[in-house]
Amino acid sequence: MSESVLSQFDNDVLHCFELSSAIELTLPAAKQASLNLNHGGLGLRSLHRHAPAAYISSLTTSMPSDNCSVTSKVYLLAAVNAYNAMVTRTIEEADFNSLFSDATTMTKARLQAISAPQAHAWLKVQPSPKLGLALMPDEAQVILKWWLGLPLTREGTPCPLCHHNMDAWEHHMLTCRSGGDVITRHNQLRDYIADFCHKACLSPQIEKGSGILPKDQSRPADILVPNWSLSRQAAFDMFVFGGWGNEAINVLLTISKKVATRPLNEVISNIYSRLSLTLMRQNARAILARCVSPNTCCLFLMLMF
Repeated sequence: MSESVLSQFDNDVLHCFELSSAIELTLPAAKQASLNLNHGGLGLRSLHRHAPAAYISSLTTSMPSDNCSVTSKVYLLAAVNAYNAMVTRTIEEADFNSLFSDATTMTKARLQAISAPQAHAWLKVQPSPKLGLALMPDEAQVILKWWLGLPLTREGTPCPLCHHNMDAWEHHMLTCRSGGDVITRHNQLRDYIADFCHKACLSPQIEKGSGILPKDQSRPADILVPNWSLSRQAAFDMFVFGGWGNEAINVLLTISKKVATRPLNEVISNIYSRLSLTLMRQNARAILARCVSPNTCCLFLMLMF
């Protein structure tokens, strides 16, 4: 298969995404979309980039092996799969590093945040409006634009809520304290983690306790767990800064282990998916509340969500 055909297929895939999402991709956004989810992409993998490795694997596994034992065939298949995975991983890392090295400081911060562990969990959620696991069409579109680094407003446009000038990359939209979006996002995440602690029989208490610091009586814990470990209580304070911190990962893993009704991997996947989707939904609503132009945000076609 010629390179021109492979490149045309890649272009057709990206064009299909543009039509279904009403999003016009720039070259950097198209490159990011072709990355896998772990590198902050959308999994629209480039056939042109990965075809050689796939061809070698296919050719090797389809070669006659009449003189090979069953054990040899198994080892050969395992070796080929390992080789293919290694080449694919190398290509993905090279493409991400190329995109990262050419980026601005603001874009590098965004790429680091969305390629952090479990940051992409919202993209793997099976949509279910009845379970609260879905985004509205306009929410899906604006958060995809943010994810791909596409501007939603002009630099210097006044914020309709606080009247400060906004940047083109949604930083102000996500951190503006007018309108209550920051507090709502914080409380939604806090309440879900507290609910998860309740399912683990940890008897969580919201906004209670003597404070985060031993001598600080002024600020209660977001979530206070009276019997966290070895009869000691734990006070958790939440804030959103991009990616999952190591402390947050360890806490979520500890809570997941205490929920014995399902396998551990399933529990962990479920909590990350729900937290990630909740975060993205609240981010999208904060952005939409500050989109001052009626033409800024178009509807996302319902075939995607």
